[in-house]
Amino acid sequence: FGDFNLNEWTKNGTRDDSSEEVDASTNIYTKGTQSLEISNRSMGEMSWGKSYTLKDANGIVLKERSIRISAVNDNTLTESVRDYTRTPPVEYSRNTVLNKHFSQINPKPDMASGEWKMSELREN
Repeated sequence: FGDFNLNEWTKNGTRDDSSEEVDASTNIYTKGTQSLEISNRSMGEMSWGKSYTLKDANGIVLKERSIRISAVNDNTLTESVRDYTRTPPVEYSRNTVLNKHFSQINPKPDMASGEWKMSELREN
């Protein structure tokens, strides 16, 4: 996905993306002609996630990275990176099964371990 030092980016605010069953917020940063959105989502004891979305000046998504933990799926931590700057666009993903419920882990993991699997993304 890349290495981003947020001290070099300007924070432009926080958006509340919460709904009845989901606590969610997104911090929005800009640097030059790019924007970076960092979202945190929690659905109680069911799931937790964090995502990073890099966009160009026109709002076109360049890359996305997500980290998700699902209690429904045996506390599996899934990390994926989608790169839309490649032709064709690709997704890299990997999974780790955690040995305890994610609510018992602080701080939350920032990445999965294991081998990356690459697949081409279908264009819509």
